[in-house]
Amino acid sequence: MAERIIMLVCSFMCSVPFWIISSFNKDSITPISFWSGGEAELKTKLKNIKEYNYEMASLYRKCAIAFSISGICSCIHPIIGIVLLGLEVTIGIVLVYKKYKSILN
Repeated sequence: MAERIIMLVCSFMCSVPFWIISSFNKDSITPISFWSGGEAELKTKLKNIKEYNYEMASLYRKCAIAFSISGICSCIHPIIGIVLLGLEVTIGIVLVYKKYKSILN
C-alpha cells in the first residue's frame, strides 16, 4: 500500500507545476516557453502572444492531466502507474514537442 501512496504523491508533485503554469500564465504578456528561458527569443518570433499562451496553457494542462491520471492509476495497481509514467516521459515528450512546434508555427 505504501508504494501506491508514494507513486500517487510523486505523480501529483509532477503535475502541480504544469497546473500552475497552465492556470497563471495563460493571460500573461510574456510568452510561455517550452523549456527553461527563451522568452526574449520568443517575443521576436511570435505575432500573437495571447493566442500562443492560450495554446501552451492548454498543452501544459494536458500534461498535468496525464501525470494525474498515472498517479490515480498507480493507486489501482503500481505496475499500471509505472507503465503510464514510462509512456509519459518517453512517447509523451515527443508528442508534446511536436505540438509545441506546431503551436510555434
